[in-house]
Amino acid sequence: MKTTTISYEECFPLVLKLVGISVAIKGKSILEEINLEVKEGEFISLLGPSGCGKSTLLKTIAGLLTQQSGDVLMGQKNVNDLPANERGAVIVFQDLRLFPNMTIAENVAFPLKLKGVPKAERLAKAKELLERVQLAGYEKRKTSEMSGGQLQRVALARAMAANPRILLLDEPFSSLDESLRQDMRRLVLDLHKEFGMTTVLVTHDQEEALMMSDKVAVMMEGRLIQYDTPQVIYDQPASVAVADFFGGGNYISGKVQGNTFYSNQVSFPLDKPDGDYLALFRPSTLGLVPKKRGYHITEMNYLGGMWDLKVEGQGRVFSVRKVGEHPYKIGDETGLEFDISRAIIFNKSQ
Repeated sequence: MKTTTISYEECFPLVLKLVGISVAIKGKSILEEINLEVKEGEFISLLGPSGCGKSTLLKTIAGLLTQQSGDVLMGQKNVNDLPANERGAVIVFQDLRLFPNMTIAENVAFPLKLKGVPKAERLAKAKELLERVQLAGYEKRKTSEMSGGQLQRVALARAMAANPRILLLDEPFSSLDESLRQDMRRLVLDLHKEFGMTTVLVTHDQEEALMMSDKVAVMMEGRLIQYDTPQVIYDQPASVAVADFFGGGNYISGKVQGNTFYSNQVSFPLDKPDGDYLALFRPSTLGLVPKKRGYHITEMNYLGGMWDLKVEGQGRVFSVRKVGEHPYKIGDETGLEFDISRAIIFNKSQ
């Protein structure tokens, strides 16, 4: 019997491909040579500090900004010359941009009105979508009668009414308090799965990106620095800058000679060419050894469920995370152990 092998790419084809995207606004370079591929059904986060170009990239994908060079492909189609309303992507802005003169149902139904859908049909669809975002019964209210969290849900329902192939979210949770942010994250992920959409989220919140995404694109100063799964981004950052954006930790300078990393604090086998390196140990990878000496505790800060301890010795201060209660107090002497299996290594010459 003849069998047919289906590749991963055939099962999950590319929905979005950016090739060499560069954008300048008023003569100032904002994005430089961005290359990115997004597969159907993926949830992608564009993550980086304020001003790194995340929102500009999202607007370029949507067709609201024109790139100076490069191509935007959706599916196999180059959409450079297509207006925003013909690209199959819908963007939800941070300020939502709902219509205050319309009812909630009319706001949600607006994309259907633009398509010429009869009024009864589009209002019925709006009612259904409002139920999906847990706003059943709010159809006749005005935006002025809704809370910030409720308006976020209305904006999502309106985006869903357009039946987008790609949903673009421009920091939609940033104005919400933490409890509402958690609720909205869950709702967005539920809708993403239920509708089988491809979603691109802009955020500067590291935790949000790690917990929600299939892949994270880390951007800095208009460039895409690293694009990978959340675990790889966190455990194998491409640069010191990426590691620092996720909290950094304890950096130790050392040398590799004969496949061994040597430093004043720790040495361990390392299969790298000889040279100068930095070893990063995040606070959770260090442990205290009560019966040893050489370090003493200088500071203790409670972080809710865990403690951050500052440990000083050999001319250095190290940060150590301890989960739950512990027997230590400021001034205690201790030893320090390093989980070398979780060390993150950077070549100083790169």
